[in-house]
Amino acid sequence: MKEKKFNAELIISITAMVTAIVAVVVGMVQTQVMQDESLAEREHQKLSVTPSLWLSRNIWDDGEKEYLSFTIKNQGLGPAVIEDFSVSYRGEKVSDWFELLSKISLDVHGSDLLNGRAFPANSQRVNDGHIIPAEEMLKPVQINGDKDVLSLLVRGNEHITMSLCYCSFYEDCWQTQLHKRPEPVESCPESDVYFNSSLFREPKLRNLDKQ
Repeated sequence: MKEKKFNAELIISITAMVTAIVAVVVGMVQTQVMQDESLAEREHQKLSVTPSLWLSRNIWDDGEKEYLSFTIKNQGLGPAVIEDFSVSYRGEKVSDWFELLSKISLDVHGSDLLNGRAFPANSQRVNDGHIIPAEEMLKPVQINGDKDVLSLLVRGNEHITMSLCYCSFYEDCWQTQLHKRPEPVESCPESDVYFNSSLFREPKLRNLDKQ
């Protein structure tokens, strides 16, 4: 009789232990499933607002004038936060459009033909922290019919490098260049040369732009 009672108690104890172990395993599985679902949801949210900035050069005419522009367009699904924008000629960074044109002119003609003169153009600032919404476009510069400036930009085109680094609101970052696909990066490096994309040349105005 005692043996039967002992066996019954043993079975009950083992059953309780197995039940407890199963409960722990089920709890762990449920926790893992919830974590996986949370990560999947976060990834989905990140993908649903992923920006994609593309740099391009465009040339056209309206029958009277020729135009050239450099554009930044967000072809992604979410807003992009610009962290760095730089322009170089033959690997050397420049601080504004005038310096770029001067370097091209010296390279092509041996002298600065423009010598800092004004030219018909429109420009938009590309400051650090500037936000470009999805499907929106920004034009750092558009040249309106100045043949000398247009000629310089066309002749120097293969040596002009434009680099852009930007991030999403989730702090995922990408780097891209003119006519190239954006590539993911860990973070955006801080440029050692600030590029003033407006058409002002005065140093005090460049400093104000940077602030």
